[in-house]
Amino acid sequence: MTNKENFEIIYKEYAPAIRKLCLSYTGDRDNAEDLIQETYLHYCMEKTRQFSQRCQIKHLDLQNSDQ
Repeated sequence: MTNKENFEIIYKEYAPAIRKLCLSYTGDRDNAEDLIQETYLHYCMEKTRQFSQRCQIKHLDLQNSDQ
């Protein structure tokens, strides 16, 4: 499964609940959609950061095992 397919699955599963929550906060459909985009962007950035950290740790572990 590709990253795009994984993202679509997550989006389809959680978007209705996030949309409802954002709409209740903003009272405006356009602002709610903006918040949904920001929520998913934040999610993707956080997952990217976590992945980068795991790669750095793995890289350090490999370097240390060579010594």
